[in-house]
Amino acid sequence: MNASHLNRTKELRHRLREARERQGLSQKLLAQRMRKPQSFISKIETGERNLDVVEFLEICEAMAIDALDMLRAVRDTCSPSFAWQPAVAVDLRAQVEPALP
Repeated sequence: MNASHLNRTKELRHRLREARERQGLSQKLLAQRMRKPQSFISKIETGERNLDVVEFLEICEAMAIDALDMLRAVRDTCSPSFAWQPAVAVDLRAQVEPALP
């Protein structure tokens, strides 16, 4: 893993923990909401366990936080000069949904 990846991973763990604590949730209560053991949350927050995308979404849902906002905050914190914006707005639904006659 390169340094940028490690920094972003660490920042994501930090922000998830911060969001949990801001809501007054213990690791145990958050884990119960997800039907997971408390150690699941602990290992993610300490970096002992990697977090996959589905688990990240489940944690965000359990805390009622916007996953995309969380990822943007991590990106902006770790790569403030990387302010990529698409040149043209693209509606991806138009690419996967057939047009109605």
